This record gives sequence, structure tokens and C-alpha cells, in this order.
Amino acid sequence: MNHYQSDRYNALDAISQAQRIAFAPMLFQAAWSLREFGILAFLAKEQQGATAVQIAEATGLTEYAVSVLLDMGLGAVSATSTRSVTCWTRWVTIC
Repeated sequence: MNHYQSDRYNALDAISQAQRIAFAPMLFQAAWSLREFGILAFLAKEQQGATAVQIAEATGLTEYAVSVLLDMGLGAVSATSTRSVTCWTRWVTIC
């Protein structure tokens, strides 16, 4: 039972790991929705990025729905890799 004698994570790291686990289902649903509603396909075609209004018009979603999904998607990407954030922000310009 020596493996319980020391913690691998300090308190802040443990909280961060717990939050990743807790939010994983919501991040999955946001990523699925970005794909299924055509937001990712629309952004892939736009070389200069797009505003939330443009994406909403193209997909038939409300501007609010688009902005929530983009925020969740960006949050998921920024939590995983800095390189992905650069790629994502190149595609998306929220005004």
C-alpha cells in the first residue's frame, strides 16, 4: 500500500484533472455538434475565417448557438495543445 503514501498531483493539478473528466462529455457533444451542424466544414472552406453571424447564416443556427459551440470548441482545443489553438484561431474570427 505504499502507492497511497505520496500524491502524484498537487491540489491545483488534481482539481484541473477532475475538471477535465467532468467536462469531457460536454466537450464531446460540442465537437459532435460543430461537425454535424456543418460549422467545421464551413470554416474549412473559409480561408480568412468567418464571423459568428456569417456562420449562423450559413448553418441556419442562431448566432448565440454558434458562439457557444465555438467557445466550447476553442476551450477544448486550448486545453489540449497550443499548436491546435493557432490552427483554430486562423479559421475562426468571432466579432
